[in-house]
Amino acid sequence: MICEIPFGPAERDRIAGATKLAEIEFRPPASSDNQPPRPRSRPDFGSARVLISHWPPTEWSLASGLRWIQLDSAGVDYLADNEVWSKDVTITNAAGAYAVQIGQYIFANLLSVFEGVAQRREAQAKRVWPPSDVEHDQMVGRLLRGQTVVILGYGGIGREVARLARTFGMRVVALKARPDLRQDETYCLPGTGDPEGMIPDEILAINSLADAAKSADVLVVAVPLTTKTRHLVNASVLAALSSRAWIVNVARGAVIDEAALVRVLNDGRIGGAILDVFEDEPLPIDSPLWGFSNTVVTPHVAGGGEASRQLFSLLVAENLGRFADGLPLTNVVDRMARY
Repeated sequence: MICEIPFGPAERDRIAGATKLAEIEFRPPASSDNQPPRPRSRPDFGSARVLISHWPPTEWSLASGLRWIQLDSAGVDYLADNEVWSKDVTITNAAGAYAVQIGQYIFANLLSVFEGVAQRREAQAKRVWPPSDVEHDQMVGRLLRGQTVVILGYGGIGREVARLARTFGMRVVALKARPDLRQDETYCLPGTGDPEGMIPDEILAINSLADAAKSADVLVVAVPLTTKTRHLVNASVLAALSSRAWIVNVARGAVIDEAALVRVLNDGRIGGAILDVFEDEPLPIDSPLWGFSNTVVTPHVAGGGEASRQLFSLLVAENLGRFADGLPLTNVVDRMARY
């Protein structure tokens, strides 16, 4: 087995202890910053049957023994034209592994917005104590309880968002490709998410998005990027949102028609946006999104960091144990659907 993920000592020990494979070789990452793989100093995979990496091999003649590739990304859209799809190798993704981290990111930002944290800090910096008789002052928080969150994509991330939303007393509407299938078989950290699909007040089909958006106080975009979901959140969907609604994107930038989003933000037609992903990354310095006071821009960090690598290592360890025992793997990517 070859691992190209920069795990720490504890994660390496966890992975080593989970498998009966004879040898594990930890190599430096094959690439960084979502760029194509740079040439490996040791491109030969020898007899390795398993590769844990962000990228498949670039020279398949040197990887003839591979039977399974565990990717560290939940989305596989970046491999759209990669020849891996034509190879006889099982591909698993990291769906669900980062759900806890991303759920925390979403609600950290939503709470900040609904509690008016920016306005309060600004007042603190100016040493201003606003008059108490201002009924609708921005210093007064807005309740999450009773608000409706519409979750586009009910996989691991969407289900963790639903769990957290329910603790705040929010109404939950989920949209998924197969609303008749409530259960989810992707990876789920015990005690998190909604693997049985019992939390939502409603589970609707994806084609109900425009209607669902009308009731949304918060629209969370957590659906994979595919040919069917590109610009799924279009001008019509954005127009259906209320003037107080916030949109959150932790999926892929291209799921939202970014030009249409800029227009509604510029016209003040929605409450605002919390964006961790963009159609072009890094976000161009001249993008209007940088300048909106009601828009939170972060550099694709919602699911990153040491904590996420720790969570991902739990998925890797589970799958390695399954592989060694000849059991079905978790998070096998559908080659046709590409998620």
